[in-house]
Amino acid sequence: MLIDTPLKSGNLILKNLTIENAEINYVSWLNNKIINKFTESRFVEHTEESTAQFIESNNRSDNTLLLGIFENDNHIGNIRAVFDWNHKTASIGLIIGDLSSHGKGIGSQSISVLSNYLFEKKEIFKINAGLYESNLASLKAFQKAGFDEEYRKKRHVINNDGGREDVIMMVKYAR
Repeated sequence: MLIDTPLKSGNLILKNLTIENAEINYVSWLNNKIINKFTESRFVEHTEESTAQFIESNNRSDNTLLLGIFENDNHIGNIRAVFDWNHKTASIGLIIGDLSSHGKGIGSQSISVLSNYLFEKKEIFKINAGLYESNLASLKAFQKAGFDEEYRKKRHVINNDGGREDVIMMVKYAR
């Protein structure tokens, strides 16, 4: 799925990705053990070709919206929504790939911008997100964007240390 107009907030722009965005910088985030330690993409070795295929697949889907997060024309991350149109719900996830952009509120700002778009333009009733309990930065970003903890999936994932941890399910409802 594609959007007609980029979503903007300050100097942050969320816009459609193209296969030209599947360059080495983006691929390096996906393969970086620090950046991807809380994502399921850490289990796969990524290439420019596989990343381009991922972008194309998401862009063609009626149930998925993949947007690049850009700051001053620099591609610094991605945010993605997967829809259940029958129930008017969506699940979102994000990655801030540029390490120098961490800790600047870009995650919470991106979550807020996308959430507002989904509620207003796509008439979504409920948005949820799952995150590893040790991912405190993501937890803070979702809380700052108005999400609340709905429940936990106990010992649901194996972390990079080989231990098990909970997945916290966060939720935000349309007003």
